Amino acid sequence: AHGNVKVAQAAVSSAQNLLQTPSCAELCPLILPSLVAAIACEPPKMPAAAAESAWGAISAMLGVQSQAGGQEARQATTQLVLRLVRTLAEFQRQQPGSALAASCQTGAMARCLVQVAQIDQAGLKAEVAAMPAESQLTIQQLLREHMSAAGRPAPTAAAASASNIAAPKIELKLKF
Repeated sequence: AHGNVKVAQAAVSSAQNLLQTPSCAELCPLILPSLVAAIACEPPKMPAAAAESAWGAISAMLGVQSQAGGQEARQATTQLVLRLVRTLAEFQRQQPGSALAASCQTGAMARCLVQVAQIDQAGLKAEVAAMPAESQLTIQQLLREHMSAAGRPAPTAAAASASNIAAPKIELKLKF
């Protein structure tokens, strides 16, 4: 990852554009590991804005896989997202003073899970059900925290509108 915010953001944006293009679906196994490594790096090597975009790129890739009918790839990506979210959420709770915890990617992680739920609801439910109870609780707590934060009054009308739109989507995810 690059230290310059604009360069890192441009790289993640390019990766997202590739991952959203069905003709580039074969590049997913080459691009995804770099995004995951950049998201999960301690200390973070990617600016927070780029990390937020990287989570969006991962869910965008899942959308392309779903459209292409790649059941195996979709299942693997859903599983990867859940494991990555669970691992990072648990790390952030265990190491609250770490640089990764300070980067506070929880909002981006929760939004990614909501998008995964919209794309692969059955797969997400099955994967969560297969998790140990403690891991299920971690995922549910992350979503509850995000939902309650999204429900707070926002300082601007646009942000308030976005919060009101996001809340029902998160509610859908919590119904396991």
